[in-house]
Amino acid sequence: MPQNYVHERELTFFIIVLILLVINTALMATLQMSTVVLMARLPLDYLLFFLVGNQGNVFVTILQIISLAVTDDDSTTALIYFGVNVVVMILAFVLLMLARRTDVFKYYQVEITQSQKSETLSWTESMALIKKVWPCMAIIILCYGASMAVHPSISTLVVSQYELDKSQWSDKYFTPVCAFLVSELSAVFGRIVSKKIIINANNKLYFIAVAAGRFILLISIGLFLNAKPRTMPVIFGKDWEFALYMFFFGFSQGLLLNICSMSMKSLAPGQQDVALKFVSLTTAICSTAFVANGMIAVKVLSI
Repeated sequence: MPQNYVHERELTFFIIVLILLVINTALMATLQMSTVVLMARLPLDYLLFFLVGNQGNVFVTILQIISLAVTDDDSTTALIYFGVNVVVMILAFVLLMLARRTDVFKYYQVEITQSQKSETLSWTESMALIKKVWPCMAIIILCYGASMAVHPSISTLVVSQYELDKSQWSDKYFTPVCAFLVSELSAVFGRIVSKKIIINANNKLYFIAVAAGRFILLISIGLFLNAKPRTMPVIFGKDWEFALYMFFFGFSQGLLLNICSMSMKSLAPGQQDVALKFVSLTTAICSTAFVANGMIAVKVLSI
């Protein structure tokens, strides 16, 4: 088969994936923004539980590992994985419809409807609100700028130190466990720890500095993991080093992003629902705009 033809097919596939990723991100952002309007009205404990379980990534990762464990056939694995996910999504939709009929939901929905009639902000009011929550927006930009560069673009290319053994661990379970399960569980842990930590006018610069330090560490260390193909030297080639890196990645991501969401009531009292919209919009823009970071990082590995 001509090499040019293969290259064209790869380029076409890449463009399709990129378009689907942007569409998926936009849809997820729409869902996120519509959800936080309700969650912002609830007590902080409700918001915390929502953020801890948000997106169900731990469930999806565990399901992926179980699907790999029950069969060696790729088609059967994919059928189990996507089939169960479809069932769970349908169940979640049914539960959402039932939740809309509860008294608690109706009470807060009426409150939101009434507040939205007078919620439209002018340009000046929007700028004033952004000045209050800009530290959280800056933290989100730094978090996603680093995260989209290393995960999953580099993390899924990392191979086990026991790669040559061709074992079940190195060939089947290493990436799902170390790259995804460790990061997702540590992210949940970070979200739980964030419950008592709030950003305010006195400590906002410290949090931005932490996010900036995380940005530097994740990228500088990520480029020297045992990701292949590469021409750069490998410094962190042990499995436990990669697992520790992904733990730091997930924990810090969950911690910082949750702190941003939980701090809206202290940074913008009385306007936390609108402030959360700005935060969600920033998240949506960053998760779309920084898609190219991963591709650039992979290219750097081969320089």
